[in-house]
Amino acid sequence: MNKMKIFNSIMIVAVLALFSGKVVAAQEIELSGIVSGDIQGGVTITLSGNADEATETTADDGTYSFTEVGNGSYTITPSLEGYSFTPANTTVTIDGDDVTGVDFVSVADEQDDDIDDDGVLNEDDKCEDTPVDETVDPSNGCSIEQLVPCVGPREITGPWRNHGQYVSAFTKTVNSFIKQKLIAKDEKRALMKIAASSDCGKYVPWPTSGWQSTYPEKQGMDSGSLADMLEFIKEQDSPIHSVLVVRNGYLVTEAYFQPFQEEFFHGLASCSKSILSALVGIAIDEGYIENEEQKVLDFFPEYNPADVDPWKESITLRHLLMMSAAWDARDNFAYGWEGLYKMMASSDWAEYVLDLPMADPPGEFFEYKNCDSYLLAAILDKATQKNGLDFANEKLFSPLGIPASQVKWPINSQGVILVLQGITLRPIDMAKFGFLYLHKGLWDGKQIISKEWVDASTKKQILTPGSMVTLTPEYGFQWWVTQKGYFVALGFAGQYIIVNPSENLVVVFTSALEAQTTFLPKYFYEIYILGAILSDEALSDNVEQQARLDDIIKQVSTPPAPEPVPLLPDIANAISGKTFYFETNPYGFKTFSLTFTPGADEALYSLNRENDSHRGDTEIQDAPIGLDNVYRYYLDKDNFLIAHKGQWENETTFVMNVKGFERPPQGLISRLTFEGSRVTIKDSATTHDESWETTAEIQ
Repeated sequence: MNKMKIFNSIMIVAVLALFSGKVVAAQEIELSGIVSGDIQGGVTITLSGNADEATETTADDGTYSFTEVGNGSYTITPSLEGYSFTPANTTVTIDGDDVTGVDFVSVADEQDDDIDDDGVLNEDDKCEDTPVDETVDPSNGCSIEQLVPCVGPREITGPWRNHGQYVSAFTKTVNSFIKQKLIAKDEKRALMKIAASSDCGKYVPWPTSGWQSTYPEKQGMDSGSLADMLEFIKEQDSPIHSVLVVRNGYLVTEAYFQPFQEEFFHGLASCSKSILSALVGIAIDEGYIENEEQKVLDFFPEYNPADVDPWKESITLRHLLMMSAAWDARDNFAYGWEGLYKMMASSDWAEYVLDLPMADPPGEFFEYKNCDSYLLAAILDKATQKNGLDFANEKLFSPLGIPASQVKWPINSQGVILVLQGITLRPIDMAKFGFLYLHKGLWDGKQIISKEWVDASTKKQILTPGSMVTLTPEYGFQWWVTQKGYFVALGFAGQYIIVNPSENLVVVFTSALEAQTTFLPKYFYEIYILGAILSDEALSDNVEQQARLDDIIKQVSTPPAPEPVPLLPDIANAISGKTFYFETNPYGFKTFSLTFTPGADEALYSLNRENDSHRGDTEIQDAPIGLDNVYRYYLDKDNFLIAHKGQWENETTFVMNVKGFERPPQGLISRLTFEGSRVTIKDSATTHDESWETTAEIQ
């Protein structure tokens, strides 16, 4: 095999013909290029050059002949009359004397002004003196209107089969505008530079109808590193529920840990804040909200807030978005959610927040506050005159291919979506939201959220304080922003949507982690997932490591084998099916019962409580409990999933493990100790340091 890599000049001889059939003189264009590969097996030539030096063209297909003319120079001649080569980032594969995989471009009529379809050019459309905005990326909708705002609705329409086709169409349109004196001729080079660097026409496997999967090596990643991560999670018995890794638009790892399963929904907790930020951005884009500088009090004229002063009057949406409104709220983890529980116990949550005293001037200091996000949700409802979930389904989820049936978002008694508890999605749909932000709000040719809003939301708006444990040192608009090129939607107990544009990467974790291990997925991401990225190009298949990755994914998703069920203690038969009535308690518990059947591998559990949208359903009726160390699943009346398993620890104490994937409790251990007709219940959260004790008795 004769391997060669030659950096040379490529002479392109373009035999041109007009659409009318009129032949123009041959034209030579000298370009820098690379010749590499194996000549006997096929040479790949990558050509690059100034796209504005190309002829005005549109795309088509054909075949070239290839001739070496010496000194590392080549002549490439189209075999079909009337076509010329587009010298813009095009790959040409030569096998013998044939060139295949080439994008041909038809020569445009130099004398065709190519005005609008109606042939009319309005005099007010002319703007020769209007400067070109060189900072605008035409991949954002692929529209020349962004680059030259005064040209009105004229756009370069797609779809294009490839990037070269887009550049050709862009060139033709720019030349037409120059002839019409809509833009100055000396602005052409700047426009073409932006077009050449855009993503327009490049293939993106949009997952609207579902993700396409490949092995990691196809996307330049090492299967072994990803297998190491999953094995570590399994060995440490970390309460991770799912891990998804998407690179270049392809799902390269999708792992679900028992008892969580692929089709299950998962609560996002405060990841919902980043989704809320997107909805606020859409509301601004569509004119429901003027901008983020609007004063918060202006949205609530019906209230007369307490202690109104210049600080409170100056609070804007921007302050809410960047967690700097400076109320004395005390409603985050550091305060044991003291203020959060007070807000939830109030009859009007918005009024409660607006009445809070101010701690500092707004905009100066970051403090993570759930009340800021709640006010944003309330403002969204007021501005759009729609329920937040309805607005989200219409404007955000439906375009992503996420049907309303796959979205759950609880509301409070005022009808406002609960951002603190959060939306419930499947992990694969969480990844779609991350993919939307990876593409700066663009989805399969449609701009769902403006690029400007995505950029503002995911860059530093404020520093987070060193005295408070935070994920990153910077915060955007309801997004955590790192100094390492990626940004994160983060939710309580370890819910993550990580977006890394520089690596074309989206990562999702769902979990039930304890407070001290909440940042564990960040470690997994930086060590194992970023460590798996070896190239921007495909790697050779690593069959051994790919099989290892497949095996560990299968292991973690397979339920354990059922264990023998011990004989029931006497107390189980005595209390089976009896109703226990709780003493007065602050948790709303009213009655419960357990039903045991001798020899069965399941028990049944029922619970009634007062309405409490944050802590769970008001009624659980005959939920199964696995007595064989295998979780059993139950959908409550609100269609939220709960899993239970339990065992008798001794003759009088039954221990029940509860998993709430979609809403609190994410993890709970209940110890029920029976003494005659009385029971003492000690509940402990597994995700944070919270426990409570109640008593109940048979009446």
